[in-house]
Amino acid sequence: MKSISPVFMFHALYNVASELYDADSHYAITVSEFEELVAHLVSNNIEITSLCKLVETESLNEKKVCFTFDDGHISNYESAVPILLKYNASADFFINPAYVGNKGYIDWDGLRSMHASGMSIQSHGHHHYYFDDLDTATIRKELELSKMTIEDNLGSEVSIFAPPGGRITPAVKDIAFDLGYSAIATSRPGYWNSLTGTKDIPRLAVLANTSSEEMYAWASTDRSGLYKIVAKYSITRIAKKILGNKLYDRLRSAALSE
Repeated sequence: MKSISPVFMFHALYNVASELYDADSHYAITVSEFEELVAHLVSNNIEITSLCKLVETESLNEKKVCFTFDDGHISNYESAVPILLKYNASADFFINPAYVGNKGYIDWDGLRSMHASGMSIQSHGHHHYYFDDLDTATIRKELELSKMTIEDNLGSEVSIFAPPGGRITPAVKDIAFDLGYSAIATSRPGYWNSLTGTKDIPRLAVLANTSSEEMYAWASTDRSGLYKIVAKYSITRIAKKILGNKLYDRLRSAALSE
């Protein structure tokens, strides 16, 4: 029988907009919205765990939801982790070692504290590069350096890679697995199931305009609201390929600012 688990993708949290620094507000939600979601899931006997734990144990089921965070924003350490610990939950944090300790980002002491508390610290590449723009040598360097740097600083294995912006190619996947990664968390929307494997684990992006009702539905593996998200993802994926990442990002920024 096919097992299934939703995997949520968060970025920054905030109380006031000034706390976002350079984080993309389109992907940010408030601290209160995040805690409300966590409390709701826990009260409904849904376990919030890390993707790392499920990859290791292969114990997918509808009563387990994975939480993941991209970019290593300081709010992950200051706001998300205390809430997760309050509710006996865990999550994966995909970081770029090149930015650790920079303004708005978690430093190594913070990451060590998170790891010691049971959080999973994983790779988002060494820099926040779009991997479909990189040549083979740079892809390998980015993946290898990120993995090695995190492992050297935290003393634990890095086994999962989440490509920045969801930009991924078959070559990137092959190189990642060759370097010792055992799973890739993509930005493709959908529910992760036991038949999918670990080379393309779908995630559900929580955006500023994602409602609590939508998130509750995802957690219950309700598919009725996924079709719109999948269709939008398919359209934007085609647009990225046609326009290229730089032009697409400029047009996206202009549209969001309006």
